[in-house]
Amino acid sequence: MTALPLGAPTQIRTATRMRVVLVAHDVHDGGGMERACAELVRHAQHEVDFTVVSCTLADDLRDIVTWYRVPSPERPFLLKYTVFAVLAGARLMQLRKGTRHAVGAIVPNRVDVAAVHFCHAGFVAANGRLAVPGAPLVRRVNTAATRIV
Repeated sequence: MTALPLGAPTQIRTATRMRVVLVAHDVHDGGGMERACAELVRHAQHEVDFTVVSCTLADDLRDIVTWYRVPSPERPFLLKYTVFAVLAGARLMQLRKGTRHAVGAIVPNRVDVAAVHFCHAGFVAANGRLAVPGAPLVRRVNTAATRIV
């Protein structure tokens, strides 16, 4: 470490922390994408100031992020997706600072990073359809409509 010259400030400047606005339907340990987001926050919290825009947030993350809860119905998912896109999109327009990181194309806003955890085209290529065969008709229609969006 280099000695500071006489009369120099005694405080050493530290780099400013990165700010990330994480936009996801849910951030908790209950699913794959949800857990990936929760683990991102847990592991990067010492280097990054997170703002989270989501419907749900794990209890252990609430004290380490700024959380904007998006009220949205859980089911059917197509309704949740639509309500979330409108409300989270409006909230994101108000948040000006930080790198915008969305989990997929879930808001109409421009984002800096889009993380994709499921490939619909790959699912169709592997299964030949958008919905799981054998499920009730209403379930297949809902699943197919959700995957088209």
